[in-house]
Amino acid sequence: MRKSSWLLLSLAVALPLPAFSAAMTHMDAVALYAADASAALEMPAVLSNQSNADDTLARQVSDALSGVVASGAAQVEVVAKDGRITLRGAASSEQVANQLLDLARAVNGVKEVKSELKFTAS
Repeated sequence: MRKSSWLLLSLAVALPLPAFSAAMTHMDAVALYAADASAALEMPAVLSNQSNADDTLARQVSDALSGVVASGAAQVEVVAKDGRITLRGAASSEQVANQLLDLARAVNGVKEVKSELKFTAS
């Protein structure tokens, strides 16, 4: 097998398969994969790294809040952007909301916490 054929074969095995139509040729598929790969490479690394950091911080805050959420006292969505956390959802009381805010502030890397929590009647 020639080296170029092996490269195409390895790309086909390593990448997920799109839905092919009967009219799509092998070269069409290669062009489709190449377009997807170049679009991913054009994304600035800073945006990708920041997004990963935000996702990681949101998970850490969610983990910190998990005990309160598991108790049924709150339903919270955590949004992270540049170290700033926004808590959205519902808390059973102002005391529970304050507890959620305190727990979020205690997570390493959190710069600021904003509440968009609403109180629900118990």
